[in-house]
Order: sequence, then C-alpha cells, then structure tokens
Amino acid sequence: ESSPTADLVAARAESKQQADRAATLDEEASRLRAAHAASSSQLATSREDAERLRARLEDMSPHSELVAARAELKAKSDAAEGLRAEVERVTPLLASREAAVTSLTEEAERLRVRLGEMAPRTELLEAQGEAKRMRSELGEAQSLLEEARSHSARQRERVAEYKEEVERLRAQVATSVPRQQLLESE
Repeated sequence: ESSPTADLVAARAESKQQADRAATLDEEASRLRAAHAASSSQLATSREDAERLRARLEDMSPHSELVAARAELKAKSDAAEGLRAEVERVTPLLASREAAVTSLTEEAERLRVRLGEMAPRTELLEAQGEAKRMRSELGEAQSLLEEARSHSARQRERVAEYKEEVERLRAQVATSVPRQQLLESE
C-alpha cells in the first residue's frame, strides 16, 4: 500500500497532466475561433458579392454580361459550398473537444476529492488551490468551446441563407431576358 506522500505526489503529477490537457484544449479552441472568424469574413464578402450580382442582374444588358454574371454567380455558389463544408468539418471537432473538457472536469473533481482524503493540512490547501485553478481553466475552455459551437451554428445558418439567395439569383438569371433582346422585340 502506498503512503499518503506518494499518493499526493502521484495526484499532483496527474493534476499537472490534466492542466496541460486543458491548456491544449484552450489552444485548439483559439485556433477554431480564428478559423471561424476567417470563415465569417469570407461569408460576408460572398454576401456582398451576391448583392452586387443581384443588382447587376436587375440592370442586365447584352448577353455577354449575362454569361459573365452567371459565371460569377457559380463561383460564389462554390465559395458558399466551401464554407458549408468547413462548418461541417469543424462541428464534430467541437463535439470531441467538449467531451474532452467534460472528462477533464470530472477528473479534476476526482483528484480534488482524493487529495482531500489523504493530504496533510498545508498540502491539502495547496492541492485545493491547484484543483480550483484547474476547474477555472477548464471552465474557461468549456466557455470557449460553447462560443465556438454557437458561432459554428450561426455560420451554418448564414451558409444556408446564402445558398437560398444564390438559388434565387440563379432562377432569376435563368428566366431573365437580356436588355438587347427586349429592345429587339419592341
């Protein structure tokens, strides 16, 4: 049977490992947040381009402009599809990070209880302080993951809205008659 000091040393080592894992998760959440910020920027640019295309279609002139607008519309649709794929790729990653945060939280609580049962008073206070710090870090990591998950959901909604707008513009392009043909028919 091991001594309380050996158990305390083992618990502290385990606590440090959990803190290291929490820091890794925090870095991953920061990276995901940066990726989502880039996707948001691209989505905003795509929406502006779609709005510009819509305005251009309303004042459509010769057939060559119609062909160019259709090509640009297809490029923007492809960009929206790429953003949708990125959101789908990140969603499972966020779920796995959330599971890891939950596991680390449970482990930190288990260590806190274990330290409370075996450590002398001064060492217990130190270990409790360490456990409290770990819980705080894990809470922050979990908050970041929640924020990233929420952002991911908003991105999916924006991509869906953009795709609807693209489909509407496609339908409008498909049914529009170039201005030149209108002038010739008069």
